[in-house]
Amino acid sequence: MKIHIIFKEVDGPWGGGNQFIKALRRALIKQNVYTDNPEESDAILFNSHHNVEKIVEFKSRFPNKLFVHRIDGPVCLVRGTPNMETDHEVFDLNNQFAGMSILQSSWSLNASYLLGFKPVNPVLINNASNKEIFHKNGKSPFNRDKVKVISSSWSSAKNKGLETFQWLDENLDFSRYSYSFVGRVDAEFKNIQKLEPQASDELANTLRSHDIFIAPNINDTFSNAINEAVTCGLPVAYFNSGGNAEVVQQGGIPYNNFEELLKALDVISDNYEVYRSLIKPRDIDDIASQYISAIKKNL
Repeated sequence: MKIHIIFKEVDGPWGGGNQFIKALRRALIKQNVYTDNPEESDAILFNSHHNVEKIVEFKSRFPNKLFVHRIDGPVCLVRGTPNMETDHEVFDLNNQFAGMSILQSSWSLNASYLLGFKPVNPVLINNASNKEIFHKNGKSPFNRDKVKVISSSWSSAKNKGLETFQWLDENLDFSRYSYSFVGRVDAEFKNIQKLEPQASDELANTLRSHDIFIAPNINDTFSNAINEAVTCGLPVAYFNSGGNAEVVQQGGIPYNNFEELLKALDVISDNYEVYRSLIKPRDIDDIASQYISAIKKNL
């Protein structure tokens, strides 16, 4: 069996979907099931609402191949907007072209159904990071006298945690904690160190030089930023929203307000090795195998 992916990869810092598909493609190549030639493929994977013209073209050329749709969102919830135009576009593509759908979290699947969308032959498969880059080897030792906290985000959307960053910049105990932010955010900080977006190699090194990841994102499907952090061995204090709990599993603490966030940071810091031992990151080779198995069942 051979799989082809309709997606143009972007090198350097970019969004989570791009980073995951890059990792997935490499894992499929490693397992000898990927082809750059769509004519040789048995299944064609497409992502969300991207590359519509190519999807239409390939469906016309290869009507008997299995088209697999990796669905994100619901986009209206991820973006925090009542506008569901993109979601209707996604599920129009799903109904027209997909023989199978891959949802990234149970939250995403349930939220889609609750909004009235019905993905074709849905299968739940999580994401994983490139383990050759994101891993815990070489992680800096923990110093409880000055705990190094970090957040990262490619998107500067408000739902990624702007209000939380601004509140922490004013209220975090900076005698006990240092705090770095990597990525894009529409704010200037007095106490938080703001770093420009970093390519994966540099970002992984930066994550490994810190201790705890703060994830204030709202309604993320399956946060790539959190996934990279836990894969680098960082426990997470995460906002109890979207698919965050599914990414973190037992390797962190959820919070529902700013006071709970401060408490979560203290609890993780005071029991650091316990929470580190509970981190169970996904393996990209296993995720690729799940894709292969699910696609074979639908051929």
